[in-house]
Amino acid sequence: MSKNNDIIDISFDEDKPQKNVIDLNIEPENSDSLDINVNAEKGAVRNFINEIKEPEKHAITNEDIIESQLNSYYRGNPALTGKYNSDMEYPEGIGVSFRKKFITLLKDEFLNCMLENNKYIAAASRHGNIYFIDRFTGSIKSKISPANSVFEKTGTVIRNTFYINSVKSIYEIKTSGESTDNFTSNEIYTSSADSFIWSNLTAKGDEIFFLTYSPSTGNASINSLNISDYSYCEYEFKVEKELSDSMCMAGDQFFFFYDNKLVKYSSTSTTEETEIFLKPNFSSPVINLNYRLYALNELNEIFYFDLSEKNSVWKFTGIRAEHITSFIGADDNIFVGMLTGWKAFKSSGSEFFSFEEDSEIKMECLSNSLLAASKGNKIIFYNLKRFTEAEGYIAGTGSHETGEIKNAVISFDNIYIITSKGTLECYSSDNLNIHI
Repeated sequence: MSKNNDIIDISFDEDKPQKNVIDLNIEPENSDSLDINVNAEKGAVRNFINEIKEPEKHAITNEDIIESQLNSYYRGNPALTGKYNSDMEYPEGIGVSFRKKFITLLKDEFLNCMLENNKYIAAASRHGNIYFIDRFTGSIKSKISPANSVFEKTGTVIRNTFYINSVKSIYEIKTSGESTDNFTSNEIYTSSADSFIWSNLTAKGDEIFFLTYSPSTGNASINSLNISDYSYCEYEFKVEKELSDSMCMAGDQFFFFYDNKLVKYSSTSTTEETEIFLKPNFSSPVINLNYRLYALNELNEIFYFDLSEKNSVWKFTGIRAEHITSFIGADDNIFVGMLTGWKAFKSSGSEFFSFEEDSEIKMECLSNSLLAASKGNKIIFYNLKRFTEAEGYIAGTGSHETGEIKNAVISFDNIYIITSKGTLECYSSDNLNIHI
């Protein structure tokens, strides 16, 4: 239910997408009230106004993307907000809508998120396969299967080079040749015998940051790996109960939880550990929004920590729900997925939109103009200018064999999704609807 007391039914047919448009039926004002025909200079005024042209927007082409140097991260950026830097517009009105550009069936099982570079979408499966899919056509260009590998976490991309981590190793994967799909794989890091690469990878400059952990001994470390010479350094600590599986970057520091401590780490300064009263939900990432850390606790409440303050005090935002499935953010807004729909809040905790649903909604990602959420094997795109306008699509052919949606990525003028059973799809916002 939206905050303006209108009941908005955003439901979707199992076979085809639908667009829900709220028409306000605002009548145009009487033209007499806007008449500037007060003297003979009327024509000159109109000519002057007509000569002011709207600035032209450069349409992104495939060649532009191929020539780009792209970085790619878990949840869109090192701050883990779920925000992607894309100018893709939501297709407003009834004349245009989203279009499925392609569907690729990988027929594998996926637990992590996709990565992108200028030519490919990469997806690494729990069965040890890394797929490279042409980002423009959806064709599978290559599959690499390192021996005895299982991929559960998400790697990173630095200047179009993939760094993908199995539970034990990190692989550097490059392509050579402008017209050929020639992939080379190099194992650049392996954890010790009794420890695992516990986290998703993140990066800053030429350094990759990640956590390793041995559940049997409790020994853990945060590591920085330099991709120029493959040297690395680590900070060791002891875990009694739980350790985060991701790190959040703010400025030059990385933050993560273990047990009842918050760790602030920098490879160029002293590592700090702060004891906290907050009992964090270790399955939910910490995000950095406007130089504040936001975290979910075990009671489904969101707290924040102001990084500009000297006192290490976590404060309650006022945001809570019976069960929070996910939350992402951009600017001064936090979007929260729940078992019964989703809500939008200002960072101060004030709610400004809510949508009730009869099943679990997960917040996937957002850009400047649209928000993507998932409901099982359905992806729903919301217009960030008008939340009451949305389009929804069922992944694949509508069969539940596709599995639930695991991840969505907004890149340039496309949106990519992948399901737990390997259905990868690409959407654009250029479909023309012909009304007769």
